[in-house]
Amino acid sequence: MSMRTLVLVLYLAAPALADTSVAPDAKIGDFELSWSRQEHSMDSNGQSETFTLRGNKLTWTWSYSGYHPSRDFVRNKKKTVTVKDPASLRAIIAKGKLDHDRSITLPPDQHQSYSVTLKLGKITVAASGGHPPSSDEPPPEGWPALAELHDALSSIVADR
Repeated sequence: MSMRTLVLVLYLAAPALADTSVAPDAKIGDFELSWSRQEHSMDSNGQSETFTLRGNKLTWTWSYSGYHPSRDFVRNKKKTVTVKDPASLRAIIAKGKLDHDRSITLPPDQHQSYSVTLKLGKITVAASGGHPPSSDEPPPEGWPALAELHDALSSIVADR
């Protein structure tokens, strides 16, 4: 190949090689969302659930701790399902700008507490406090996307 041909090939290929635009969720890989709520009362109880997405496999674990009036109440559950469109979940993360370390403070509440953690590789988004913001409170930045991601994951698990 002559030098002139090589320069021509590189000249024609340069725009394609220089295009670094990617979908906003392309860099978001596997993730884990942990969501827990604790009630603070005489019969304290709590619920924790974790959603782990690896490729298109979603594993959900749920546990209940503390008082419950029924002895037969199931306190631990686990389910693994195949997600038809994992890109839509990653798009929620990208749209909500949850792809960098962040700490979110929720409004205080003396009767309950929440702890939510999203792990994306080395990135951690953590939210904690008394309760999710009500409709008349402005939500902290990042909270709406965490809540949307939780709802979407819960819906996938519930549908199967």
